[in-house]
Amino acid sequence: MLTKRLSEILSHTKGTKTLADVGCDHGFLGLEALKRGYALRVIATDVSDKSLDKARRLFCDNGYSDLVEFRCGDGLSVLAYDEADTVVISGMGGREIVKILQNCDYKYRKLVLSPQSEQELVRRYLVGHGYALNHDYVMRDNKFYWVIVAVEGEDDYSEEEYLFGRGNLSGKHPAFLEWLDVEIDRFEEVVNSTASDTVKERFLKEIERFKNLKKHVLCGGI
Repeated sequence: MLTKRLSEILSHTKGTKTLADVGCDHGFLGLEALKRGYALRVIATDVSDKSLDKARRLFCDNGYSDLVEFRCGDGLSVLAYDEADTVVISGMGGREIVKILQNCDYKYRKLVLSPQSEQELVRRYLVGHGYALNHDYVMRDNKFYWVIVAVEGEDDYSEEEYLFGRGNLSGKHPAFLEWLDVEIDRFEEVVNSTASDTVKERFLKEIERFKNLKKHVLCGGI
């Protein structure tokens, strides 16, 4: 059974002909995409051949080995132009995801990304390189996870949207309010523990900013 996080990522792959699961690890997401009919074919890639061996066994044990191709290599380097119409990259930091995209000299029709950090970098790269962000929000599966779905096209993001995600600012994703509360608590801990007036002043400003942001979101979004 997929985790809530993987199920959320998987939901954005419906209608895929060929799904490329970059950094597939055990291969759970690609297999489930085939089982549910979300994808007709899967290319499972990973830099670790040991991980690919686990995925090979999983697909074989479930009778889907004829619908998947395994490739060992770094990022998108093992894919040819237009070979996959949907690419999933998850479980990596935002800077690493951007590096993978930078090393590819063409765009994919659809990217389903879940950066674990530096989400702003990912948003700025995508908008600056001919992608429109159809979905951009945070979800919670014990921890917080960010989901960004981009397609070929033009987009125009505000600074607030680059920082926090357009979907989150719409007020439609309750996990964002939870994330704001966690961040406010973290800032308050810093204020209460620091002896530096400069640090205290900086984090008090952040607390005020996040509380105002929460009010706007609760009132129906920005």
